[in-house]
Amino acid sequence: MIAITVNGLAEELAEATTVAQLVAAKGIKPLGAVVELNGAILPRDSWETHQLKPHDMLEIVTFVGGG
Repeated sequence: MIAITVNGLAEELAEATTVAQLVAAKGIKPLGAVVELNGAILPRDSWETHQLKPHDMLEIVTFVGGG
């Protein structure tokens, strides 16, 4: 298990979890989301290959439409 922080909350994940797997597990649609990893925007094309590491800090922001 690895400990990370997502949107300010501590979480534990199985090892070898990618950003794409985390986003999917949270039920977030990738096209409507932005992921910041350790203070930098992570390009969507690297979500599938980027393995999360202990103490990573993520902010996942989703877009909401309305009017």
